[in-house]
Amino acid sequence: MKGGFMRRLALIIISIQLLVVFSAEARIINIPAEYLTIQAGINASSNGDTVLVQPATYTENINFYGHQIVLGSTFLITGDTAIIGETIIDGGAASTVVTFVNGEDNAALIGFAIRNGRSLDSGGIKCSGASPTILNNSIIGNAIMGDGSWGGGIYCANNSAAVISHNWIIGNRAGYGGGIGTINSSPTIANNFIFGNYAQWSEVGGNGGGIYCSGPSSPIIRGNDIRSDSAFWGGGGICCQGGVQALIEGNTISENFGGGIQLGTGSSIVRGNIIVGNFGEFAGGGVRCSDFSGSINNNIIAGNSSIQGSGINCYSQHFGPSIANNVIYNNTSGIYLSRSSQIIVNSIIWGNDEFQIGVDSLSNPSFVYCDIQGGWPGIGNIDTDPLFKDTLNVDFHLQSISCGDLANSPCIDTGHPDSTDGEFNCLAGLGVSRSDMGAYGGGGNITRIGNEHAIMPSSPLLISNYPNPFNAQTTIQYSLADPSPVTIEIFDILGRKIATLDEEAKTAGNYQVVWDASDRASGIYFYRIKAGDKAETKKVTLLR
Repeated sequence: MKGGFMRRLALIIISIQLLVVFSAEARIINIPAEYLTIQAGINASSNGDTVLVQPATYTENINFYGHQIVLGSTFLITGDTAIIGETIIDGGAASTVVTFVNGEDNAALIGFAIRNGRSLDSGGIKCSGASPTILNNSIIGNAIMGDGSWGGGIYCANNSAAVISHNWIIGNRAGYGGGIGTINSSPTIANNFIFGNYAQWSEVGGNGGGIYCSGPSSPIIRGNDIRSDSAFWGGGGICCQGGVQALIEGNTISENFGGGIQLGTGSSIVRGNIIVGNFGEFAGGGVRCSDFSGSINNNIIAGNSSIQGSGINCYSQHFGPSIANNVIYNNTSGIYLSRSSQIIVNSIIWGNDEFQIGVDSLSNPSFVYCDIQGGWPGIGNIDTDPLFKDTLNVDFHLQSISCGDLANSPCIDTGHPDSTDGEFNCLAGLGVSRSDMGAYGGGGNITRIGNEHAIMPSSPLLISNYPNPFNAQTTIQYSLADPSPVTIEIFDILGRKIATLDEEAKTAGNYQVVWDASDRASGIYFYRIKAGDKAETKKVTLLR
């Protein structure tokens, strides 16, 4: 914990040093000691100043008006994440909460709870023609009111290159990009917790529950935990289309409704992600692509569900994307290709329910150097249990005697002979003469990117519930290794808290609590258990 705090504090200090325009007159403006409102403090500031805000609720809709300043809570000084939730800028459902529209490329917003924004084009934070740093904020319960709207939590437009990092973005809503929506912009979206956001703009539309990107642009989406978001039309976790060339790397994309990732026209790079437990109503529970010409490499795609192509579903009138070194495991179906002629290489397609590979009559793909359950024609293909380390805990490294396992996976050194893993590494490539099959091989060692979020503790609790789906009641079970205060809360699909089931100190041990949802409508809900510095969220489905 101390190491994580010091890293976060160092990041804040470095950010301020880079952002401040040094001058003899740079100063700290204190709110409310010097000015009663945040906007008044901004108006009184000069470039390079810091506006420092004490914990309280400020019902305002603020605009930086071109001021190149740092606006921060006292989290800047203390590093205490509790201050973030106590320093609230409430939009009062009147307009966007925070606005950057005058070229604020050297401004920063750090350490606030941004909530209750409502407008026709942005909810929580708007960055149009501006590239501020948005760091360590809690952005909750903002919404766009109009159809076809973008970015309920954060909206980036007009070549914004904002840095959006270490934020908690939950329960926001828009037509496109419930959490974050970008158009013709290339922000860096890194190490955020993006949970329970929703995209729907009519009875038939809505894309990108967590993140939506469109237009000629090159956003970086890296190291985020994108979980339990929903999109009516597709891309519950992420949707990128319209010529986007995004880098989508090292994210955990799980339990989203509308599928994990949806990819349209463009040449994005999708690599090194864990895409698990997502649901796509028709096609592509894990990854769905249409006329996409980028790459899908070194991903773990497991436990996803949809009617067709639950792991990967690709439609393309062109050659199609590069698909290499993926694990496609235990989905309701494996990979489905329509009008596609791409080459799939070095991948493991195993344990999927309905089928491992499906193709239509207009497709002519090639599968080479793959491990495919049931077999498939192609050079170098095998049909042998890949011997993953621990699929129950989403560990899809290959077993190796040299790394302390009891057997060697048949997928070691059996990939395409033109690529190698560079060096022996128990956390990546296990052989050096040829690439391994699977997510950790292929042309070099792909290193997982950690998800260190400022305000969402990442330590897991041992929690589960049964039954799920359920009719009226479900029992939530959890275990505590140490004594701890415990809070159990229920949220609806929009991230609104609807119930608190328990809130008291517990000794170490095993516990269970029953949620009686007999007065609730059918749908998707989430329960969150917080115990000390640990927290975990799970999705449940209520069926009538």
